[in-house]
Formats: sequence, C-alpha cells, structure tokens
Amino acid sequence: MKKICVLLFLFYSIHNFLSAQTSDKKTYAEGVKYVHAENYFKALELFNTISKEYKARHSEVIYYTILSYIRVGALHKADKAIGDYNGEIKTPHKEKSFLEIDAFLNTSLNHFQNYLLGADLKQQEKDFQGALELIDKAIAMDSFYAEAFVKRAHVGLDLKDYNNVIKDCNKALALDKNTTDAWIYRGWAYYYEQNYQVAIEDYSAALALKSSEAIYCQRAVTYYRMKDYGSAMKDLDIVIKQNVKNEYAYYLKGAIYFEQRNYEMALVNINQALALGSQDVNIYLFQGESLVYLKKEKQAMASFDKAIETDPQNGYPYYDKAKCFLAINDYYNKANHRIAINLYDRAIELDPEDEDFYYYRAISKKMCDEYDAAIVDLNKAIKINKLDWYNYDERNTCHELKKSAYRIRKQDLYEAIRVYKADVTLEGRTDNESYLSMAKAYDQLYAFLQDQSYIDTALQVLNVFIRNNPTNARAYEQRGKLLYFARAEYRNAIRDYSTAIKYDSSMYSTYLSLGWSYMANNEPAKAYDVFVYVKQRFPQTSGIIEQYIEESRRRMNKK
Repeated sequence: MKKICVLLFLFYSIHNFLSAQTSDKKTYAEGVKYVHAENYFKALELFNTISKEYKARHSEVIYYTILSYIRVGALHKADKAIGDYNGEIKTPHKEKSFLEIDAFLNTSLNHFQNYLLGADLKQQEKDFQGALELIDKAIAMDSFYAEAFVKRAHVGLDLKDYNNVIKDCNKALALDKNTTDAWIYRGWAYYYEQNYQVAIEDYSAALALKSSEAIYCQRAVTYYRMKDYGSAMKDLDIVIKQNVKNEYAYYLKGAIYFEQRNYEMALVNINQALALGSQDVNIYLFQGESLVYLKKEKQAMASFDKAIETDPQNGYPYYDKAKCFLAINDYYNKANHRIAINLYDRAIELDPEDEDFYYYRAISKKMCDEYDAAIVDLNKAIKINKLDWYNYDERNTCHELKKSAYRIRKQDLYEAIRVYKADVTLEGRTDNESYLSMAKAYDQLYAFLQDQSYIDTALQVLNVFIRNNPTNARAYEQRGKLLYFARAEYRNAIRDYSTAIKYDSSMYSTYLSLGWSYMANNEPAKAYDVFVYVKQRFPQTSGIIEQYIEESRRRMNKK
C-alpha cells in the first residue's frame, strides 16, 4: 500500500511539473510575440509569471525579460534581473547576447549615476536648475528608479516648488512604498503649504519605516504649528530619551513653553540647548524675549546683543533690542526713541517687508513729534498687512496729532472695515481675527458719530466670533469694554472680563478693567480685592495701582 502511495505521489508530482513546464512554455512564447510587437509592458507582465525553475533551465526567458526592462527604461530592474539569474546563464548560443546586454547596462548605469552625482554637486553649489536638468536626464534613462524622483523632490524643496515635490514623491512611493525620504520630503512640502495634518501623516509613515530624531523633531514642529503642544512635547521627550544631548529638542521645548507663556520653563530648556552648544540666532531671541516677560530686561539686552553677534544680517535682534532698550530707559525721553529708531532702521534695512518693524519705528517717530514720517511708516505697514487694526489706529492718532481733518480719520475707518469684511468673506473661517478688528473699527465710528447702531453692529460681530471661538480671551475683553463704555452694562462687563481672565490671566489691563467695572457696579470691596491682587502679581504697575486701591478703599468706607 505504501509503495502505491509513493508511486501516486511521484506521478502527480511529475504531472504537475510537466503541466507547469507546458504552461510556462506557452507563456514564454506569448511574451516573445509581445516583444516582437514592441509591447514590452505586456511582455514583462507575462515573463514575470513564469516560474523560477523554468527560467533557470531556459536562459532565453531571462534574456527577453532583461531586454524588455531596457526597452521600457527600467535599467535598475534589468540590472537586478541579470544579478538574480547570473549563475543560471549557461546557454552557449545566448552567451554573447548576454554579454552585450551586460556591457550596455554597465555603460548606461554609469551614465545614470554620473548624472545623479553631478546633480548632487550642482545642488551643493546652489545651482538648482542645473541639478534638475541632470536629474531629468537620469530619469529619461530610467523612470522606474524611485530614488531619482526623491532626489528631484529634494531639489524642488530648495526651489520651493512644493507642488512638484509632492508629485515626485508620489511617483517614488508608487514605485516603492518603503522609500523613507519620499515620505519625509512630501511631509515637508505639505508643511510649507501649511497642510499640517497631512504632513503629520507623512512623518508618521516615515517613522514607521525608520526611527529618526530628525523626523520626530520635524513632526514636533508641525504639531507646534497646529498648537497641539501636548503631542509636540511627547515627540520631543522621545528624542531626548534617545539622545539627551539633542540641543534642537531642548530649543523646541523652550519655544513651546514660550508660546504657553511659561517663561521660566522656556528659559530652563533654552539655557539647556545653549549649554549643549546651540548657536542659532532664534534661541537667543527666545531667551531675550522670555527674560523681558520675566521683567529682567537688562539680562535680555545681553541676549539680543548675542543674537546680533551670532547673525548680524538678521533684522529681528535689532528690533527686539530697540523695544527692550525703551523698556529699560525713560520711555518719554525723545533721545531714547532716537536710539531706538537707529536700531529699527537697521532691522528694516535687513528685512524691508516686516510690518512690525515699520509699526514700532512709527511709534518712536511719533514720540519724537515726527508725525509725517510716522504716517509714512504706517502706510508701509498697512501695505504689507491690511488686516492689522493697530496700524490703522496708530495712523489715525498721528493724523489727530497733526490736527488733520476729521474726514481723514473717518475715511480710514471705513476703509479698514471694508478690508476686514473682504478678508472674512474670502477666508470663510470662523476663527478669523478680522472679526475683532472689524468690531474695533465700528466702535471708533461710534466714538465719532455717536450712533448707537455702530455699537449694535460691533456687538453682533463679536457675538458671532465668540460663539465660534468660546475660549478667545481678547474677544471677551473687547466685548466687555463695549458693554462698559458704550452701554453702561457693568454686570455684563464684569462677566466678560472675568471670562477673559479665565482663558488668559497674563493681561493686567483686563484685571484693571474688571476692578473698575466692580467700582461702576457699586461693588468697591470686590474692586479692592482685584486691585490688591494686581499690585502683587504685576509689581511694575504699583504706582497707579496704589491710587486705585486708595479710591476703592475710600468708596468702601463711604458705603
């Protein structure tokens, strides 16, 4: 019985082998027909279904497979096919053909690699167009090599051609899903296009293939841009766990703490990055700005000087130093503003398209009674950013100080409202802060025209914004001011100021407004508590706060 089973097994094995051989033979013959018809893709589709065993016995299959790869422009796949079956090529009458193909491939691949190496050199020399031309020549030789598209995507990033970067990365990933750099570069392109969520997905795909400190840091930066500080911190903690000396991770943690207004922790991490050797100009700027918020302006000046020393061609250190200098010295002294103007001049010389540089220089010029020069700067600031309310407001102030006609100011306000309405309509976003600026403009029109309809409109605009952004402190503070000054609704003003403090407790002006609302609502004891708290938390306001505390105490005694 056992012998019968063995014989049956041998019979079926031989039968299956012969059937497979017959099938492979038919497939090969059909594939050759497609080769002669120059339909190489269809030929390859058939050749790739033929068994390895058949190919090992019939080297002509390998020959036609390699030939087809060459014809469709897949040099590296042809080279791999030769490598895979090099030991099987034994048929004498084909030996010469194989040698000819092998020689052709070696020559072609050498040209291909020379194009890519030349492109690398061009890219290092910042001749990006020259690099693209060489990569294009390489791709023309082999359009099935994923790394060539990745290289072209890398050059595209240098050219800020993000649309083509995404296209090239898509081609690379279609050829090989495991091309890590394609995920990274496409993530960068989406990041620069501010498509942060898709960028996160690409960085995550790259990390699934390869754990990298650089990719974790880049994903953390993207989370930071999305204000998802918790996820950013998790990525940075992973980096620091892998490498406790990664200075960039500490720098990023410092930046996140700065955005969260935790300036003490921002300094701890920034100082750690500096101790590890970081020399980036931005880290000195974060250090200086953190010190300013901690009321350590003299130390901050040293940070800004270090930033200037690190990168003297960067405008921001001069700009920050000017503001810090005015905070340390007598703000109402014209000589100090002239020193600040010199620093703003340097900042603008280095970066003539930064709105803030013009705005703050205009303020210093206004303090020096140079109203026309200030208006010129504010016009430039408005040209750069038509949506910033403060530019219009400061320009109006300069017009007033010049004793300009009332018509000019009103015209400014109507123009501002038109721009804000257009922006809200264009963007279609419910978190667009043009709503807040629009409400301010309506409030100013009310101040001039004493028409309550403008206050009604301003409140409607703020209500829409708050309904869609229930945690925005500035909106509550702004609405509180309208309710206090224009409507005398002190109880509702108290509600809005309290809510603003709930979501942002760093603005001492909101506490003052809350205190005066309690005073206006005949609650001097609560006002007293607020003013005392402000004196303790914001000691720099102690001079004027003493007057408020005394006034609230006087009203308490009278009551």
